[in-house]
Amino acid sequence: MGQRGMSVRKAAKNAAKKVFVASGILRFAHKLAAPAAVILRYHSIQNRPEQYASTIGCDSIHATSIFERHMELIARRFSAVSMDDVALFLKGEKSLPQRAVAITFDDGYKDNFRFAAPILNRFGIPGTFYVLVDSVDRSKAPWYCLLRHAFWTSRRPNWRDPATGTIHDLTNSQARDEAFLNAAEVCAKSSAPAREELIQNAARSLDPEPFPNESDL
Repeated sequence: MGQRGMSVRKAAKNAAKKVFVASGILRFAHKLAAPAAVILRYHSIQNRPEQYASTIGCDSIHATSIFERHMELIARRFSAVSMDDVALFLKGEKSLPQRAVAITFDDGYKDNFRFAAPILNRFGIPGTFYVLVDSVDRSKAPWYCLLRHAFWTSRRPNWRDPATGTIHDLTNSQARDEAFLNAAEVCAKSSAPAREELIQNAARSLDPEPFPNESDL
């Protein structure tokens, strides 16, 4: 190989290295090489995520087909472990296999049982589900779903934040999302009774569309 060919090859290697470093793939690979586990956190798995944009929010949903591809990859190239395995590892009572990955689900949406569990079972992957007991007991949607729906389906052009007096524009999706996030931050820091009152006040002032069947979530 000539001098020019070697230079081109070296430049290509350096460029590829920069891409890997920038993407974070090397950091991910390094974590898997050490005695550790990567924890993948999911929320909702839906066949049609767009149907739940105003309640769960598309940023918290993975399409069933994509989740299935994730699990197929994990079953083929990684070692699926449970959170019990991770807990025992942290106590020094159990070792972990190479390339250990644990799968968790926050919130306990009903779709975890409908769509995620059968896929996990098919690939032999354990999953850990964190369930909102109050929502299950009362067949009630999580407060952040109620609040998101109020903002995303509001029929008002603006909303006045009662905590700060700030008037938020609601005429486009970006502004609605910003207003929702501001309200959600206040609710997250409030006690349960205060949060309930804030959500009810927001629903009254925003005049949203009727909420879909809460027990469906």
